[in-house]
Amino acid sequence: MRRLSVFFLMFFFLFGITACSSTERTDSRDSRYKGSVAESRVRDRKKLLELEDNNSDTENKETEVKEEKITLKLAEVHAEGYPTTLADRKFSELVSQKTGGRITIEVYSDGKLGDENTVIEAMQNGTVDFARVSVSPMTKASPKLNALSLPYLYKNSEHMWRVLNSDLGQQMLESISNAQLVGLAWYDGGARNFFSNKEIKSLEDIKGLRFRMQNNDLMFGLAKALGAEPKDMPMGDINNAIEQGVLDGAENNIPTYESLGHAAYAPYYIFDSHSRIPEILAGSGKTFENLSSDDQKILKECAKETQEYEIEQWEKREIESKEKIEKQGAVFIELSPETMDEIKKACEPLYDEFGNDYKDIIQKIKDMA
Repeated sequence: MRRLSVFFLMFFFLFGITACSSTERTDSRDSRYKGSVAESRVRDRKKLLELEDNNSDTENKETEVKEEKITLKLAEVHAEGYPTTLADRKFSELVSQKTGGRITIEVYSDGKLGDENTVIEAMQNGTVDFARVSVSPMTKASPKLNALSLPYLYKNSEHMWRVLNSDLGQQMLESISNAQLVGLAWYDGGARNFFSNKEIKSLEDIKGLRFRMQNNDLMFGLAKALGAEPKDMPMGDINNAIEQGVLDGAENNIPTYESLGHAAYAPYYIFDSHSRIPEILAGSGKTFENLSSDDQKILKECAKETQEYEIEQWEKREIESKEKIEKQGAVFIELSPETMDEIKKACEPLYDEFGNDYKDIIQKIKDMA
């Protein structure tokens, strides 16, 4: 009996130790498990916070990039209030509106950034971002543009715009891209006519006269075809040159003739409409390369929007200028149909000299008459 009692006492003693030991090990494992889970959660929380901070930094940087302000320069040789200058400023205004003021285009009028040849080169170098220039100096960048400038090519303004707004016109606008330039829109430059300090009523009257012409081979060729002597000089020097007997006249559209005060020195304005040379609003290829595709799209859309606006301003200005110079004593001369036929015939060789490589383009233009 005593042995049995001792056996039970030893059994309960050993069972108690084992149970306690098992409980302690279990508690210890639970403690370590709970500790590891807690530490893991802390680590995960830290990583999450770091990711959130990184994402926040990235978003802030992206926002900063999106809101980075860009200032671009546009060159214009004409004065404030001139139709093309008004269109330049309209372009600047539209771009500012559509980018929330992020892109600013500063318009430099009155030739502050140089003449048209100078600013074309500056656009190619990327030192000027935009410019409004005549097609004539742009022919150096794309010779096929000569096809748009051939003398007596268009019947009237409507014919010219039918061409410029066609697929052919768009192709011609894009042709300057090979010269690091971006064609954005066509502007109206009106019909160019001769004006002189001598009365002109026939082809014979033109022979021997010295005219300031745009500085390109086609326009010099036009003067020579008519028997005149072409001269190259800045537009601002024309009046003094006429007064000093260096020039007998020049050629240009009515608004320019009026705005530069030519009527006081060369009062005879001859409506021969030898050229309807459109204007181009162009951009620098290097500038466009540094802009996002979205910004490029905005600039192109805004430029196109200004085209109709410029045409309206041009038509309005032509009427105002004509009335103004008529009051100043300008004499407007309409040449007879016979004289016009003589003049056109004299200019036919220019089509072979300057349009021989673009006969298909010239024919398409004639077909749209």
